[in-house]
Amino acid sequence: MTPIDQNRLLQMRSAILSQNQALQRAAGLDAPQSAIDATSFTQTLSDAVRAVDQQQARRGPI
Repeated sequence: MTPIDQNRLLQMRSAILSQNQALQRAAGLDAPQSAIDATSFTQTLSDAVRAVDQQQARRGPI
């Protein structure tokens, strides 16, 4: 298995949030950007990806 690319995951998250925000504006449910705590999410995602990578490295090839 190949390691998970954190940058790609963050790009996908950004695209999803942008689309979600556009849909909320269109529906009249505009949520403030400050409601999204990017720092906390980024740290949590980084920790999770690191843990998965470590488990994959310990497991070796399937």
